[in-house]
Amino acid sequence: MTKQLKAIVVGAVSPLGGPSYFSSEARNVTILAPSAPVKGWSDGAFADGGGTSHAQPQVAGAIANVLAYLPGITHVELKILISNTAIKTINAFEPTKLNGAGTLNAYKMALIAHYLSSNWPQNREQLHDLKTYDQGELAHKVLIRLDI
Repeated sequence: MTKQLKAIVVGAVSPLGGPSYFSSEARNVTILAPSAPVKGWSDGAFADGGGTSHAQPQVAGAIANVLAYLPGITHVELKILISNTAIKTINAFEPTKLNGAGTLNAYKMALIAHYLSSNWPQNREQLHDLKTYDQGELAHKVLIRLDI
């Protein structure tokens, strides 16, 4: 039995939608995030930058939003949420999965986390149900909750 890595490993996606040429490929990559061009804060001013150093904070911010909605979510559950909300990249369908589940979809992660928060943690099994991630069904449920 192999030991499961308790980390979210981030790669970089290029503006063309595939992994960036400088981003490492490996089976333990969890997700890709945009890497170039990205505005970042450096030496007291915004500056253009790129690379996995700029991709990783986007994933960390998305995870922070999820943690605010779903306190106590485990790393395994978090990886399931990241994977099931990802925008599939060209090579996300390859059997080797060297670049994770695809590209980060921080909006959908927060949307799903918000939806689950009303009955969290009693409904944590819904993270495993693919129907939870169906935006059409989710939009319908949100409208019902809002009584619209």
